[in-house]
Amino acid sequence: MKCLTVILIICFEYSLCIAQIHPFKGIYDQDSCKFSSSSPLIRFSDSAHTLWQVGKPSKPFFGNAYSAPFAIMTDSVEAYPKAMDTYFDLILPQWYPNVIVGFKHKYETDANRDGGYIEVSYDSGRNWNNVIDEKKVHNPMMFYLENMYQAQDSLAGGINGFSGLQSTWLYSRMQWVWLVPLFGPPPRPLYLRFHFISDTLESHKSGWIVDDIMISIADMGTGIGRVNKAKLRYYPNPMSTETTFMFPNLKKEAISFQLFNSQGQMVKTQCRFYADKLILERGELNSGLYYFRILSENGFQASGSLGVD
Repeated sequence: MKCLTVILIICFEYSLCIAQIHPFKGIYDQDSCKFSSSSPLIRFSDSAHTLWQVGKPSKPFFGNAYSAPFAIMTDSVEAYPKAMDTYFDLILPQWYPNVIVGFKHKYETDANRDGGYIEVSYDSGRNWNNVIDEKKVHNPMMFYLENMYQAQDSLAGGINGFSGLQSTWLYSRMQWVWLVPLFGPPPRPLYLRFHFISDTLESHKSGWIVDDIMISIADMGTGIGRVNKAKLRYYPNPMSTETTFMFPNLKKEAISFQLFNSQGQMVKTQCRFYADKLILERGELNSGLYYFRILSENGFQASGSLGVD
């Protein structure tokens, strides 16, 4: 009965507070992209005519990146052209029952005609829906938005999105909350698509600039946290034949290790029950830079980069 009461209270709060992010017992930052180096989280469209560029802003309206020197934007020099539909994807290979995606951005477009919007996919990009329709289409237990466009904010073709003028950096966030196991596990991976569209009239305006993408989780009392990086040790780095990872596991939880290449593809995974140490063998890994995550039964624990000679 107590559990049911808590759930009803949460649902009531949701109905009242849809315009804000819920920290529950604290928000833990897990992953970020500030565009200072390549990121496995970002994937560009296959089109040779994509308008999105990572670089140093050179247009007066954009000024500087939020975290200098680089950001992602609709062309770093020229005004956006007419009749465009261009996008980049943000891909979370592993996500959790309470994930928050935030980003800083500015935009200068023709109001109610040109602008940006975000779509979400749970089946690796086969099907998409506008993120503000999330409750109607996919229906997680709770879904929150902060500083996002609304249903009345329309672009060309009646699409809902950011449009007009936002001259200072705005911090927008989206939060998915799944009360496992009541509503099944959250799908993975999570794909987010940042679209920019323009109509058939020339605008001579700057477009959309995005920076400081942050992936976080909110603790709902399940003990989700993060291992202090000082307590995670792994050597040698870069790897030649193998690398040893050592980390605290005081609760003796099952540990999962995931390794991703620079394109965000998972190339190795290991499971160790109740371990505080694992050895990763090179095997068929090519030389280059890789990204790893260490997970426990209670969620995310640590991440980092690993070079392979």
